Amino acid sequence: MPICQITLSANAGAALQLGGIRLWVDALHDKAVSGFSTLSPELQAAVAVHPDFAEPNLIFYTHCHPDHFSQRLTRLAMERWPFAKAILPERQFENQLLLSRPREQLFLPELSVQFIRLPHEGEQYANVAHYGCLLDGSGFRGFDPRGTAPWPAPLCGSSCRRPARWTWLCWTSQWITIRLPHEGEQYANVAHYGCLLDGSGFRVLIPGDCAVASPALREFLQETGPVDLALLDFPWITLSKGKRFIEQFIRPRCLAVYHLPFASDDIFGYRRAVFKAAEQVQVEDLRLFLEPLQREIFE
Repeated sequence: MPICQITLSANAGAALQLGGIRLWVDALHDKAVSGFSTLSPELQAAVAVHPDFAEPNLIFYTHCHPDHFSQRLTRLAMERWPFAKAILPERQFENQLLLSRPREQLFLPELSVQFIRLPHEGEQYANVAHYGCLLDGSGFRGFDPRGTAPWPAPLCGSSCRRPARWTWLCWTSQWITIRLPHEGEQYANVAHYGCLLDGSGFRVLIPGDCAVASPALREFLQETGPVDLALLDFPWITLSKGKRFIEQFIRPRCLAVYHLPFASDDIFGYRRAVFKAAEQVQVEDLRLFLEPLQREIFE
């Protein structure tokens, strides 16, 4: 059975691992917003060395509000993890993927092979085109420095120069993004996307800061069906219309609730309200993300 691991950074930031996919969602931000939490310098340093935040495949932002996105921290992450694809609904970087259509779809790598040019043993072979490789399949990594990696013609014509390093991917997982309205009429014009990740049949819904009980999300779920795991902002369970929507349309086996402040930042009592509301939600497995670097595993 597939296993999905989620590790919180702060607020609605998380690193998600499903099979061989490592996805960051709104993971890096550093602007304090009243009543919520962000990544302090200490937490930034902890995230930087935490294994759950290593080697992401995708760095995704639902939107670019300051409690979800830091351009500076994301640029540093992109420099550190050059194979990661940054995906945002606003143009922030030259080499990002831009979300612009009502729906976008990607097929994600379950298996990746990184090839690196290495010198062949023996000076007489100095001009030999020779590659080693690093194979990563669902977290199991193997290195073979001996083989010579062929350069596949479909990816590069005969006149193409071979780079020192490149990656080949086997596409077995599906990721769909959908434009959804942000909660609050004052944010009606915000470019905002949620996503549905399907890895080996395990389906994860992340609607971001979507308006609670949004008709657009309802229509999407009526097309795609129930999910195994939903990551929802806490108002979905504190508002009665949110609870009804969860039971009628999302219908998750597992529910993760986040966008909650850490205890020291909870000036409005959101945590207390969520503790009470969680007792009334009809879901098989419900967990609250309350602490920095909290890790939960769902299956």
